[in-house]
Amino acid sequence: MTETQAVFFHGAGLSGTSWSGWGGMALDLPGHGAAPRVKVPSVESFADALEPCLPEFMHLIGHSLGGMVAVELAARLQERVRSLVTIEAVPTVQLSRLSRLGAGLAMRLFNLIGPRGVALLSGLGQSRKAAAHIRPQIGAMNPKGMADALHAAFEYDARPKLNQITAPTLVLVGSDNKQTHSGARFMAHRIPNATYDVLKGGHILHVDANDALLERLIQFHESSP
Repeated sequence: MTETQAVFFHGAGLSGTSWSGWGGMALDLPGHGAAPRVKVPSVESFADALEPCLPEFMHLIGHSLGGMVAVELAARLQERVRSLVTIEAVPTVQLSRLSRLGAGLAMRLFNLIGPRGVALLSGLGQSRKAAAHIRPQIGAMNPKGMADALHAAFEYDARPKLNQITAPTLVLVGSDNKQTHSGARFMAHRIPNATYDVLKGGHILHVDANDALLERLIQFHESSP
């Protein structure tokens, strides 16, 4: 029998090391960690680059931008994906004028101050533990790779694909980051077999709520068919 593996995708500016200690397979998104950039940055091209690395059957777990990539792959690969978990991810930043404005401001800010400046600002509003986790990784990013990630997240729109996802799905958000809640709820309502849940913590939920997240993932997989 072919084993089903857990595959973890990280957020923008981070790397597969963000999931160190979680087991399974943690892949670097294009332009992050040791992974080369893609010619045309998009969530779809990120998924194209990662697809050959995936096992035959998998549980997909994606954080933020990595959640968008996981959604894209779950819609494509369907029966190969045994379950899908998104953490602090939305299907698109185009859902509201406010979210579009926020994403556009983030891109302009990055163009002004670069990865090191973004790294310094990225800890604002985060727990000390989360800030210590993300600042070194974002600060070490190749500026072009970071720009690719922001462009991919800004342009992606999974809304037409959500009803193509057949895997049991858990959509998780952190209680302290209200910006993702509306989009995540929308996604949970559109995916046929999805559950929406909130854990105490911020955007870097796998750092803020490590134990609670692990417990929720175990509970979800034990209850899934």
